[in-house]
Amino acid sequence: MDTLRFGSRKLVIAITGRKESSPRYTLELAKAAMGAGRIAAEMGLTVLTGGLSGVMERAAEGAKIAGGETIGILPSNQHNDGNRFFGFSASIGDWDCAKCCDGQRL
Repeated sequence: MDTLRFGSRKLVIAITGRKESSPRYTLELAKAAMGAGRIAAEMGLTVLTGGLSGVMERAAEGAKIAGGETIGILPSNQHNDGNRFFGFSASIGDWDCAKCCDGQRL
């Protein structure tokens, strides 16, 4: 599979959505997320998601099944919290999301 690039940079697609414990998380949503991850990987895109359950885990699973690259961003300092479908994971730990959302610099 060829990796899509913009110049020398790999192209990445972010897929986000409901966690597994959400009342709005459904089997149909899980299937769609897995399909989106698979299609993105087949197109040569790296799949970036949150690193936990639900849509994010299913998208990463679909990408891995298709042989694609995956990245998970974890909301904790523990890489063990992430799902098993990531080739690479990064923890944001105690990073203050509110500062980012307020437009303040860290």
